[in-house]
Amino acid sequence: MNFNITAKELRGFDLGEYEWYTEKDETYRIVRFYKDHYEIGASANEIENFMYMFCDNPIMDYDDIPEFISNDDILSRILKESPSIVAVAIYKTDGTCIEKKEIIADKGRTKNMKNSGTKEINTKDLKLRKFVMEDAEMMYNNWATDKETVKHLEWEVHKNLNETIEYVAHILSKYERQNAYTWCIEEKKSNQAIGSISVFNIDYVNKTCEVGYAIGSKWHGLGYGTQMLTAVLDYLKAEGFYMILSNCSSENPASKRIMEKSNMNLDAVLKNRLTSRFDKNNDRADIYCFSY
Repeated sequence: MNFNITAKELRGFDLGEYEWYTEKDETYRIVRFYKDHYEIGASANEIENFMYMFCDNPIMDYDDIPEFISNDDILSRILKESPSIVAVAIYKTDGTCIEKKEIIADKGRTKNMKNSGTKEINTKDLKLRKFVMEDAEMMYNNWATDKETVKHLEWEVHKNLNETIEYVAHILSKYERQNAYTWCIEEKKSNQAIGSISVFNIDYVNKTCEVGYAIGSKWHGLGYGTQMLTAVLDYLKAEGFYMILSNCSSENPASKRIMEKSNMNLDAVLKNRLTSRFDKNNDRADIYCFSY
């Protein structure tokens, strides 16, 4: 495989209308190689800063970045992103290849997997689609600052619109990958972005993944949660996943009902795994583990 990429290509990578999100003087680039082409992706001033790409929380907490271990660790993680990637490398923008890693054998990663990424899905009341930057303000108003929604999630309410803009820009950068599954949930009758649903912890060897979601409390109780989760579960099954996983706290019975109504199976109850967020006596909460 030819790993020769010119400095002009590495420096000239353009995010189009989101060009402001990438500094032109950043030192390093990630390049993903496929069978018939390569894609120049994320940039950073320090190699360890690439770890931001591996936050598992579908609604990302910027403090929840995995620990940097080595260049090989970054490359190994990226190779697991998609069955279509055959190699990955870290470059300096002067054209120097710092480190590269190739797939030695396919080991069945691509068998029966479509790897379509975030395609539009329609339900009776909802349109599930890719995020666009214009969604940032609606996300900020409709669920990122909604305490009733955020209280069950692993992140705090957004402090300002810029924080939400940064999050949406992060999602847009993930769409470079073929296997990025992050949908904006749009209510059809109002054209309002009201939440999101994402796929993470993708395992191509065992063909499993996890889903997580959030919908603004103004739209709770309308059946939207069941609509969007059922649609995404069916989509992921068609993609070739053998099993889709999700979980919630015993303090979030509404999310448990959504999973049950979406025909997910309750596989296990992990007793006392969480510190209660709401009990002043510091009682413990359980985790409900579902699969589909």
